[in-house]
Amino acid sequence: MKKTVLYKGLMLTALSALAFSSCQREEDDLWDKSAAERVNESISIYEQRFSSSKGGWVMEYYPTNSGEDPTGIGYLILADIKADGSVRMAMKNIVSDGVYVEDTSLWQIIRDTGPVLSFNSYNKCIHEFCDPSIYDLGNGLGGDYEFVITDMQEDAQIGFVKGKKSRAYIRMIRLAEGTDYEQYLDSVNNFQATYFSSSAPNKLIMDFAGELKYMDEASTTTPNIYPVNGDPISDENYQVFIISKRDGKMYLRFKDALPVNDEIGKVQEFVWDETLGQFNGVDNPACTIKGENPAQFFADQLNNNGAVWTWNTKSELSDSIATLFTNLGNQLKKVNKNYAFSSMQLKKNTKNQVVLVVNYTNNRKATSCSYNFNCEALENGNVKLTYIEPVDNGSANIKNAIEGISQMIDILDGEVIVASNGNNFDLTKVRITPSDAPDAWFVASM
Repeated sequence: MKKTVLYKGLMLTALSALAFSSCQREEDDLWDKSAAERVNESISIYEQRFSSSKGGWVMEYYPTNSGEDPTGIGYLILADIKADGSVRMAMKNIVSDGVYVEDTSLWQIIRDTGPVLSFNSYNKCIHEFCDPSIYDLGNGLGGDYEFVITDMQEDAQIGFVKGKKSRAYIRMIRLAEGTDYEQYLDSVNNFQATYFSSSAPNKLIMDFAGELKYMDEASTTTPNIYPVNGDPISDENYQVFIISKRDGKMYLRFKDALPVNDEIGKVQEFVWDETLGQFNGVDNPACTIKGENPAQFFADQLNNNGAVWTWNTKSELSDSIATLFTNLGNQLKKVNKNYAFSSMQLKKNTKNQVVLVVNYTNNRKATSCSYNFNCEALENGNVKLTYIEPVDNGSANIKNAIEGISQMIDILDGEVIVASNGNNFDLTKVRITPSDAPDAWFVASM
């Protein structure tokens, strides 16, 4: 009996020793490199990854996590990161006073609690955001020049870093080899100025899978987003976005993802659809950003907001309208050699009536005649203009004498198609086309 117990004891001791030996070997394999060696290895890996892009990178740079202008809005900084430790940076924005700025300095991956991308010698581009002597004295724009690397996979087209102080996330997008930095920035800036113009009179519409929201003050890149039937103050929701370009397409990305519904979740990035003239959600195409309906906007502005829509010989006109204007000018001179045609307008007069106004001069003194219309937005997306009568006897007499005025009244009297003039995001100009006379179109300016 004692021998059996002794034998079992020896077997347990041997098995324990074997198990310990096995675990020991696993730990030796797992920790065969020191912490310093592992950090050095990761530094080498990230140095290679950042310098591997032959065209460099676009940094969607946010100086801070605030939403205020100018500290919280987004800026594009282009960075050509080289394996020799040099970096060429470029920008063209309000911080550079709208002037293209390019500078070369040094960069490296440094050791911290983790690998950190550091632009560690002065560069006029990125360090301008960190200068405490500008803007808010002592704080500057609150920007970073050192970034904790959060995601930069091998051969990745997109990676993320985070400001060491601000904790603001920065997206980095790989640029194609041979990218001209100034041309890239100009193309983005020109696109933004065209589709997010500060002079645009209309709001933008965000369609979140059927739920409509206004995107107001979009030219600031910090629009107020609130429900179409809501209130811009009590429902205010300011969100920051930035425009960048990749693969020849323009992208709009909000700094923070926006909630949609339980089925879709959130949406953050949109891509420009040139054919439809709108932004479509990258991951959720049911979410879009587009301009207001031009016909509804035209009618609302004319009926309710005192807008004046004007067209003249210098406007974009079909051949038939251009000919009508030429003939109208000649007809005016036949009535009185001192008459000269100026323009036509749709607006509300002092009696709160919608009128077609024909403006002309008499010995260079401005004068006009007017004709009453009704204006109604139709459910089919068009506008119905209905001629009523001349405003006064003088206008009636001019109409009888000038065939061109009667012709324009006839063209407008009925259903018209009101469309954007190629840019739904800025309805300063609309193209008006009679539904029964497609060759008689003209562009009216608000």
